[in-house]
Amino acid sequence: MKKYFIIVLMLFFFVICSYDLYSAATTWTVKKSGGGDFTSISVAISNAIPGDTIEIIDGEIYNENLVIFINTIILRGAPGQTPTIENQGSSHTITINNGITGVIIDNLIIKNNILMNTVYMSNASGNTIKNCKMTGSTSMGIGVYIIDGPNNKIVNCSISDFNNGIMLNSTSGSVSTYIFYNTIYNCNNAIYFQNFNGDQFIFNNTIVDNGTGININGPTVGGYYYYFKNNIINNSGDDLFLNINGTNSYNCNFANNCYVQVNNMNPGYIFENNEGGNINQDPQLNVDYTLMSGSPCIDAGVSIDYAAYGVSADVPAAIGPRDIGAHESSSSAPGAFETAKYVKLSANKLTPGKETTISIDLDKFGKDKVYVKASIYDLRGRLVKKLYEDSVLTSGPPNITWDGKNSFNQYVGSSVYLLKVQLDNIMRTRKIFFVK
Repeated sequence: MKKYFIIVLMLFFFVICSYDLYSAATTWTVKKSGGGDFTSISVAISNAIPGDTIEIIDGEIYNENLVIFINTIILRGAPGQTPTIENQGSSHTITINNGITGVIIDNLIIKNNILMNTVYMSNASGNTIKNCKMTGSTSMGIGVYIIDGPNNKIVNCSISDFNNGIMLNSTSGSVSTYIFYNTIYNCNNAIYFQNFNGDQFIFNNTIVDNGTGININGPTVGGYYYYFKNNIINNSGDDLFLNINGTNSYNCNFANNCYVQVNNMNPGYIFENNEGGNINQDPQLNVDYTLMSGSPCIDAGVSIDYAAYGVSADVPAAIGPRDIGAHESSSSAPGAFETAKYVKLSANKLTPGKETTISIDLDKFGKDKVYVKASIYDLRGRLVKKLYEDSVLTSGPPNITWDGKNSFNQYVGSSVYLLKVQLDNIMRTRKIFFVK
């Protein structure tokens, strides 16, 4: 009897250990030309389990239609790379299946050249699309189409050349959506709401050069609100189009937005809880939709606690008052203009095999110690590499260099990169050109 008990106990521990080994989260790499765990993103998804990360480590174009049917996986491009996923055939580029939750799509270029959706999810909840660039080709199709799924987030994305940049449709239940720090342009409708139930949060977006900025077709019901804060809404047609049905009203919390005009199909619409602080003038944007130095949107936003929404790591940090729109201006940082005399680069143009040295002069800074943080970002605000992190400098200059490589020790693509150096509460951004 004792012998059988020992055998059963050994089998029990073997099963437990096997389960722990299988259930441990894994990072799978994808490289089209070989050298990763997989050469196909679809095959990597098929082999993943909940909690896994699928990281695309090259900048190639993947002609695949992806279906995500596993909870809590991360699909992302490696820092310093710009992998592209482009639809193949008459289907959505990425579909998040019914009932799937906790998926993160990060740092990808996602294209759709037909009358379909780039990212589509129905009855999927708690998913996040962030740091992505989504493009169509003929002002047809939809960038992100969400039906009935609650608590989904679209953060820090560029969306262009669709019929609807973002389309949200709620037919039942309470469905809240969070749209933060996106740039949406060249669409017929930038954001289209259809019959929505649930609070909608639209903060710090730049919505410009579209036919219509925000098209609301049917009011919220059951006491829910549309919250519009810190948005730039400047389009060729209506910036905010309210399609009123009968005697329904709109529960809109409209604060600190920069817009030109609001139109509707019924003059009896109602703006409830309009908090004010709105700017009715030209936002003064550069060609890349960043703020000109004289923009009225600088420091004109209302304070928003993005940590409460779980996205503080994915939105630009604001030193001083937050700006209106999706791009924080460096001119809003107190003392930013002074930092040039404290921070110098040995070179601002790099090629493989060369590096630049970042020098910090503490004597000119006027302190015997200073908190220093230095990182490299690409032009879309994505972290490429941390160079000097959370350290107190007591003697200088520190040995801070960058050789054109990302955190995976791979050379980045030819482009302009941003060196961001923080000295105590002062932030300075410098451009570095890298050419292969």
